[in-house]
Amino acid sequence: MRFGPDSKFFQAFDAAADLVIVNVLLIVSSLPLVTVGAAGRAAHLALRALAQARGDAPVWRIFFREGRRGWRMSAAWGVLTVLVAGVALVEWLWLAVLPAGTLVTVLRAGIVAGCFVFVVLSLWFMSLQADGGRGFTASVSGAAWLSMRFGWQSLVCGFVALAPFLLLALVPSQWVAVLFYYGLVGFALPIYLLEVFRPAQLEG
Repeated sequence: MRFGPDSKFFQAFDAAADLVIVNVLLIVSSLPLVTVGAAGRAAHLALRALAQARGDAPVWRIFFREGRRGWRMSAAWGVLTVLVAGVALVEWLWLAVLPAGTLVTVLRAGIVAGCFVFVVLSLWFMSLQADGGRGFTASVSGAAWLSMRFGWQSLVCGFVALAPFLLLALVPSQWVAVLFYYGLVGFALPIYLLEVFRPAQLEG
């Protein structure tokens, strides 16, 4: 097996390192919360370049460059994301203090399903915002349509994004592993997969 700069092993290692870099940048840039949307859009553009094997600039440079452009629509969705996540967390914690039963299980399943749909919509929304030239309403409707058009791809990305949370809900003792995963690649990986699945030229 070859281990030179042009080998598949080196390319895979380099891509993994870029994923970690973008994931860390995404987390740090999102800490003010109001910048979640702008950071998400920048991450999509950086990881799109990685998915399309464009080596015109390092991913960190693309992230910082794009984080200062076209952020208004993404920022609005980012605020919505923070609100949805906050409501879902409060509801989940409220259900945790109630006696276990069928109703609690159904309500928890509803929270998970709602979060799954919102995560998938968010991934496509940010991907469309990364294209530029779309308004908020057009991006929302486009995200809903693409979620159905690329059904199994959307399911994979949503599962990768939320599966560790489900593991944490089922096995709370694994919180260190879940935290490590999200700190390493957990936020960047579903974005990267979406950009891999997504055609280079996208209609509508």
